[in-house]
Amino acid sequence: MSEINKINLKISDGSDQQSITAQDVIKWIKKQEYDPNTENGLIKLLKKYPTNSYQFFINNIKKYVSQVRKKIDNE
Repeated sequence: MSEINKINLKISDGSDQQSITAQDVIKWIKKQEYDPNTENGLIKLLKKYPTNSYQFFINNIKKYVSQVRKKIDNE
């Protein structure tokens, strides 16, 4: 697994800042080069989060990777 890349949690348009979108986080997850099952599990989990919680999701990605892999192993 590659080292987890940091994501810029705010996108600046010059004068105002916008929160990241689910698509931004999904792109970031895909760049991490997780195995396909882990990647899909993380994306499913992300979609359960409200948009204002994406930063929390990213900050705790190691925890969620562990949960997703454990679930995959139990299937």
